[in-house]
Amino acid sequence: MHIKKYRLSLAILAGALSSTVLISAGNAFGWVARSSFSDKVFATVFKQFSSRSVIEGAGSKTNANANSDLDFSGADVGKPEQTTGAGSRGCSQKVEKPLVPLMPATEDPNPSGYNPSKLLFYITQKTASVTPSLFFYVPKYTTVDTGELAIIDGEGNEIYLSSFALGDNPGVIKLSLPKNISLEIGREYEWEFALVCNPDDRSADYYLQGKIQITELSPDLRHQLELETEAIAKAKLFAKARIWHDTLELAAQARQQKPKAWTDLLASVGLKDFADEPIIECCSLEN
Repeated sequence: MHIKKYRLSLAILAGALSSTVLISAGNAFGWVARSSFSDKVFATVFKQFSSRSVIEGAGSKTNANANSDLDFSGADVGKPEQTTGAGSRGCSQKVEKPLVPLMPATEDPNPSGYNPSKLLFYITQKTASVTPSLFFYVPKYTTVDTGELAIIDGEGNEIYLSSFALGDNPGVIKLSLPKNISLEIGREYEWEFALVCNPDDRSADYYLQGKIQITELSPDLRHQLELETEAIAKAKLFAKARIWHDTLELAAQARQQKPKAWTDLLASVGLKDFADEPIIECCSLEN
């Protein structure tokens, strides 16, 4: 079973509400934390995730240069309801770059004693696809060869769960929902991603959590998309409409022919350091 509302200790959340997205570890599907984490645990996550050399100003509103092929910067990301994290017990191996979802991020604008390093968080992103794809950068952990993805509806029902084998090398992976799992337009879903650090202790999983909203295209946007034949031209239309997942999907499709568009897109949301990472052919989800 999944984590229905991911309840870390309310003491360390300082009265915050449910998470928009959570970067965490030591939390597997079906496991709910019931005790507070120590300052040492938080230091582990802050050291790994707050490095500006890895994620430069994630989610910043810095505009890309005027000649940028593809740009998603400048969005009003809104105010987060919660930001927090927990330290990893299972995937403790040091890696050059952390596990991250490829999507816009920002920092906690009001750092506190529980978040002194402005821990990054990710907000709900839109897609027009009822069978969307999610992209993650996954480092190579020598002790990890399996991942899991779960999709949860607004009522807390787990509507999809699949494990998948990871590749042998670090890189960007694409997880596409199977066609028989059709999400509903107008609804918001939670995704839960885990690296299985220790199959015998799922509480040690390296865990990410976020939300995706299935949006209906306006008649005007649909018409504009029908007029375009090239992937990047369509991606620009999705970017203008602030529909992230379709923008990224199209940029990935055209990456070999238009590598600058992929680089500019990731750079515009603070992920420039991941732009040169290969997209790994692996990780098929089960039907």
